[in-house]
Amino acid sequence: MNEDGSPGEKLLKKDLIVFIKSGVMTSKFDVSKFNLIMPESGIFVAYEKLIIENNKIEKTIIDPYTKEQKIQKKYYPLVLYNYVERDFLYSFYGGKWHKSVNEDNFSEKMTIFEPAINLTLTN
Repeated sequence: MNEDGSPGEKLLKKDLIVFIKSGVMTSKFDVSKFNLIMPESGIFVAYEKLIIENNKIEKTIIDPYTKEQKIQKKYYPLVLYNYVERDFLYSFYGGKWHKSVNEDNFSEKMTIFEPAINLTLTN
């Protein structure tokens, strides 16, 4: 992570793709084999949820407003989120990171979804 809180250089040479067991509520990933050195400025953790056909569940539901049948699609695994207030957020698209701020009022914080991720650091 850079001093200004933006994502810095990657610590891994390539993306880490993990597989989640079906029905597991908590998943752990051991990254000790990468021999990472924790930067003094901290780390920026990002993840990408892959929309994979094999992970799709379809369910027929009745729309409560229109009373019409609809197909609801969910892609697993589901990720738990918390609402948090932040001055800004970063999104990755078009091959680079983009900073977003509250455009309605620059003095107010934004309420965003933050994934519920815990890191356990050891030496």
